[in-house]
Amino acid sequence: MNRSDHHRGFETEAALINMFKEQSEVAQWKDFKERHPALFADAFQRKPCRRNLRYVRQTTSSLEEGFFVEGDVYRSTHFNGATYSIEGHPDRLFGSNHFELLIDMTFGGKNEKK
Repeated sequence: MNRSDHHRGFETEAALINMFKEQSEVAQWKDFKERHPALFADAFQRKPCRRNLRYVRQTTSSLEEGFFVEGDVYRSTHFNGATYSIEGHPDRLFGSNHFELLIDMTFGGKNEKK
């Protein structure tokens, strides 16, 4: 899976994530955000985002327990550049690293993987 696939339409968020990774002196995301508040003004806002996603990572996280079956396809309703809202679970957020992007109905660029 190519991580950049998730960031189509969320390029600002991708750039901030990369900046954070490059700044080794900042160990915590919270500290990075406090150092660069202007960069975060419009970033990581939840936006409508319809995508077909395949669940690719089983974890022991209680957040995901009982929600997903590895290999099954789910549809997102919103994304903020890092976490998805999934159809049927509107009040929960799930990290994009747990999903493979199959089809992007919002921003185009279909990946059409089976």
